[in-house]
Amino acid sequence: IGKDAPRGQEMCDHYMAPPSLANPALACMQEIQDECWRLGIPLKTRHREVAPNQYEFAPLYGYNTTQIDQNLMVMQIIEEVSARHGLAALLQEKPFNDVNGSGKHNNWSIATEDGTMMLHPAKINAATGNPASFA
Repeated sequence: IGKDAPRGQEMCDHYMAPPSLANPALACMQEIQDECWRLGIPLKTRHREVAPNQYEFAPLYGYNTTQIDQNLMVMQIIEEVSARHGLAALLQEKPFNDVNGSGKHNNWSIATEDGTMMLHPAKINAATGNPASFA
């Protein structure tokens, strides 16, 4: 899925590094974070991704109903602010074929109110006292 990256670049050394001051992406990302913060959407992470000219934000975890709304608002803010900076925001899942880290994604988990992780069978068995809960 997706189109091959320009010049076949992989750029693994690009990953997780802070955005460069010489790159217009940093000013754009700072403005995106500021606008999100004013709307009550804290973005805790801002770094480069593996793909060339790709960057990542990570919002704080929260309830899925709130996070879905905030995700849509963040995508709209990203598109509007990047255009003001003369940049294009690609939010497709996999815009470039064979490029690690390429594309929009969501990280999620499911837990009970007391913190039992629903995707961890041993913790569910311990919390319920039933070793056959997840057998």
